[in-house]
Amino acid sequence: MKLIVISDTHGRPSRILEVIGRHPSYDALIFLGDGLRDIDYVSDEIHGLYAVIGNCDVLSSNLSLKNSVREELFLKFCEYNIMITHGHKYGVKRGIEAAAEAAILKGADLLLYGHTHTPTEKYIPEGETVGNVILSKPLRIFNPGSLGEMRDGEATFGVIEIRGNSILMSHGRI
Repeated sequence: MKLIVISDTHGRPSRILEVIGRHPSYDALIFLGDGLRDIDYVSDEIHGLYAVIGNCDVLSSNLSLKNSVREELFLKFCEYNIMITHGHKYGVKRGIEAAAEAAILKGADLLLYGHTHTPTEKYIPEGETVGNVILSKPLRIFNPGSLGEMRDGEATFGVIEIRGNSILMSHGRI
């Protein structure tokens, strides 16, 4: 199973098309907010879309997706429970602890978030403490970075491949 993960496109729908052009055999596209207008613009080219609303999307009006998109989604791919959020509600620019704790309490194996525009990949093993919670199973955390307003000069996205008992996460650059 191949998941394309994007976030924070901020007015650059052509970059979404470039990413799916590079990975035409993807199973789902996960959008982590701040660019719902861009998703609307290219929606005919996308399949398997799962999206959450970002803080900048709240200000957008007249979007066909806006009323059907929530701040968080819980997905299950293969055997893995995945929590997706933009991250602003959890203050991820100050740290991922609150989002990670919420993901753990909701039974997630993988937390996907955006908002920081910084590509991130983290693994927290079973037995570690996050906030007030001791993990009973590992938690993987992933931020694809930004396809729009880049922090380090390059637009980034994520690819997650689930193969049996393995999750392979990587970042791509445009």
